[in-house]
Amino acid sequence: MEKTSILICEDEMIVALDIKSTLEQVGYHVIGIASGPKEAVELASRHNPDLAIMDINLGSWADGIETAKVLKKHFNTPVVFVTGNADVHTVERAMETKPVGFLTKPFDDLEFYSTISYRLDPTKNKYK
Repeated sequence: MEKTSILICEDEMIVALDIKSTLEQVGYHVIGIASGPKEAVELASRHNPDLAIMDINLGSWADGIETAKVLKKHFNTPVVFVTGNADVHTVERAMETKPVGFLTKPFDDLEFYSTISYRLDPTKNKYK
């Protein structure tokens, strides 16, 4: 059975490495860490991930929301947003991309794992 592949889009390397470690500990395959939009699109085009963990604040030519739009349009990649600065306007913009999850930093490993695993296997939700 092939492992689920996940792309991490996070410009803070310490946070990205922590996310990567958490994902790998529970059996997911991290295809790479993108620190900006261009790198995220390049990695997605090469690996077609099952899911992207996307920081909203990536900077560069587009933020994480714009990057998520590109990943969804060209690769049909679902996105879980993470952010440390969530104001109402930003959340509304992010919700337009129809993310499969939204986490506010700092989040704990259980919250993170449950959000990711539910997205990848919704049958695990016993409260439907």
